[in-house]
Amino acid sequence: KSTIDNITKNMDGLSFEKCVIRLTQLVSFYEKETFKKKVIEDLEEHPLAHIFANAVINADGQTIFTLPGLNISNPEENLELLDLHIHRKILEYQKITGNMYLRYALTYISEHFDIEKESLDFLIDNNFIIPSGREYIIRSAIVMALNGQYYEALHILAPQAENIFRNIAKEVGGLTVTLDTDGTSKEKVLSSIFDLPELIDCYDNDILFLFKGLLNEQAGANIRNEIAHGILSPYSAYSGEKLYFICVFIKLLVVSSLQCQKILHDMPEWVYESKNSDQPKAD
Repeated sequence: KSTIDNITKNMDGLSFEKCVIRLTQLVSFYEKETFKKKVIEDLEEHPLAHIFANAVINADGQTIFTLPGLNISNPEENLELLDLHIHRKILEYQKITGNMYLRYALTYISEHFDIEKESLDFLIDNNFIIPSGREYIIRSAIVMALNGQYYEALHILAPQAENIFRNIAKEVGGLTVTLDTDGTSKEKVLSSIFDLPELIDCYDNDILFLFKGLLNEQAGANIRNEIAHGILSPYSAYSGEKLYFICVFIKLLVVSSLQCQKILHDMPEWVYESKNSDQPKAD
């Protein structure tokens, strides 16, 4: 109740535009290095728990991935394996944030506003990160999400998030296709896109790592692959990590919009009921 009261207090009286931006203030672009330290600290405090492999189980009880344990004496011996453990640790926080804070904030917006496509002009128009021609479909998906249609929204937002990063990579000279010996070409897999040196050099690496885990890692949320294989269930669309993805996608658009930055400049400060209370902190 205290969490709900705190979010309500900080949204009451705000315009729709400011409530959307307030929603994204509940979402962090997690820093990889911070979670690397958390993984290593967990390893040092509970070494026995990290000796054996951990099974990643889906909603149907099937084991879809086995995460090997880390080397206790040298956890950075295998950096690719360490990255998987970091994705897994970040996923824990995404679930908590989605279930505890974002679920209510999204509900607040859907209950207090009549949301139409035109309502998102402030977010979509002249947003430099949105590829040309994709404005309408992204706008439609966010309207769905803010109206509580998470299942439908995810099926659009996940591939459009992938396309955004592909487009950024192309813009900076990254090669996003492979050329076969017979002269045919095809798009590179998403994991290869996130690892392109040109993209890594030009864009925030923490954001790239975050979306790689959300979209494409079995140790992470793996949303894009669930959708690509048609196995995302309507029930799963309401899970914490899926709500986190929706909100962090919107945050990605907020930080890329000049109009949003102007609105953010006039936003009231987040008010805390108590400095000692366990409340969400505006980012």
